[in-house]
Amino acid sequence: MPRRLWIGGKVQAPLYVTEPEPRRPDFVVWIDAVSGKIVGHDFAEPAESTGTLVSCLSRAIRDGDVHRPDRIRVADRSLAEPIRAVLDASISIEIAPTPELSQIVEGMSSFLDSMDRSPGTGESRSYFAGGRVAPATVARLFEAAANLYRVGPWNVLWDADTIGLDIPAYGMNGAVLSVIGRAGESFGFVIFESASAYDAFGTASSNPLRRKHDLGASTLGLNFDAKSRIPKPMLREISHHGWKVAGPRAYPYVMAVDRDHVYRPLRERHVLAVCVTAESLARFVSRHGRELSPDMRGSIAEAYSIGEEEKVAVRLTAPHPEMPWLPDDTGFEQDEEEEREDLDADAEGLDLGAEDLDPEADEDAARRRSSRSSTPSSTTRARRGSPRRGCNGRGSSPGRC
Repeated sequence: MPRRLWIGGKVQAPLYVTEPEPRRPDFVVWIDAVSGKIVGHDFAEPAESTGTLVSCLSRAIRDGDVHRPDRIRVADRSLAEPIRAVLDASISIEIAPTPELSQIVEGMSSFLDSMDRSPGTGESRSYFAGGRVAPATVARLFEAAANLYRVGPWNVLWDADTIGLDIPAYGMNGAVLSVIGRAGESFGFVIFESASAYDAFGTASSNPLRRKHDLGASTLGLNFDAKSRIPKPMLREISHHGWKVAGPRAYPYVMAVDRDHVYRPLRERHVLAVCVTAESLARFVSRHGRELSPDMRGSIAEAYSIGEEEKVAVRLTAPHPEMPWLPDDTGFEQDEEEEREDLDADAEGLDLGAEDLDPEADEDAARRRSSRSSTPSSTTRARRGSPRRGCNGRGSSPGRC
């Protein structure tokens, strides 16, 4: 008779608990490998999750309706000792990868995203974020966003034309500001905490398989979208409060996304940081828009004191001090070389005998050629990996999460 295997462990949950303050708990789970059934699970604060995992196992063995295990598998060696304390000697423990846990978390994430709620929080979609963002702050967001949309920084900057952003009051020092929209797809900006975070995001973006699970870095940003893509509860708030937008595609929203695609519940400081950034960026581009170019000599830096009652110090520096803008011709030469390499790779993928033909590889190659020939893209100027579609790194509006 085959030995019965249970697989268990703890992972960061693909959701936030919002009361009393937003935080991400750990998810602990035990799976019966034979039936695929979850025999025990719970949520716990990270500091308490090992104890919760052990007690969850103990309850499942004692009270469960499936056969008790002969073997236990966990990925973390440090879990073996506390688990052994609740098992009898007949049950062995093995240390090996547990990909089954990732599959369960992915399923949970997909289910949560399909609900008519703010992704990862269970809250109704709202500009007020469950009461954490004040009405006056949302009103300020709409005013700042409308002004920025009229200035149109994406008409001057590509997403790879990164700007240094310092807002000490909100913990931003050496942050990266990337304006999106030059390709005419999504408009707004993305904030990364550092140049290394921006590069990590770009590396992840270049790998479609990795990007499904790992964005490379967390992001905070402002997006503009069409009215049809804004959730109805948020549209009702706009109508009720009389907030104005600058155009039919200028409905603003703020999104904060963790590296693993989980949306962070917004707080007052998130929205205020976006307001301050939008206000200073509008001033910066209005004054220096004609000068901003990869061919400009030196850098341009401006310091602002933003706000009416409480002033917030902001400094913008173009280019970002750690990320020089390369001249236009250099960017084009690099892109031409990369395109030639891609075309060679496509030719290799398509020049196969009929018996060896891989339909998926051919379809992918054809799609790459089509996208290069018919769709303008910000990759023309991308000298580092850069965001493509939206401040969240997923190209999602709040209504398509």
